[in-house]
Amino acid sequence: MILATLSALFAISFNIENISIAGSLGFLIIFAAVNYVNFKLYRQTQSNRWLSLAGFLLCLLSIAVLIGYNWLHHPDNLRSSLIVLGATFLFELFYRLISKRRLAPYIDRRLQRREGQGHWER
Repeated sequence: MILATLSALFAISFNIENISIAGSLGFLIIFAAVNYVNFKLYRQTQSNRWLSLAGFLLCLLSIAVLIGYNWLHHPDNLRSSLIVLGATFLFELFYRLISKRRLAPYIDRRLQRREGQGHWER
């Protein structure tokens, strides 16, 4: 319900181009973070470390190009997109503070056992 309400408010408040810029920027940030974490944890994920590094760097380059292009051609859309991303981040932070929800140290219990960690906290 919260996500649907916020989505409706964003759709009413911003044009589709602003929303698409914010969505693209958000996804690139998430993909960059995932690739960076996989680069750091390549032994545990049994992945190619350098492919993850390349993905991370290419995501950063894409973020720079997206911001640079919109800075030059659509600065108002970029500003409102950054407002949307900032509002989303603040909402998540506020929600976690109020609900007292925390991310689990491990999502997969098998990984927890394999890593030899203590009991699972929530």
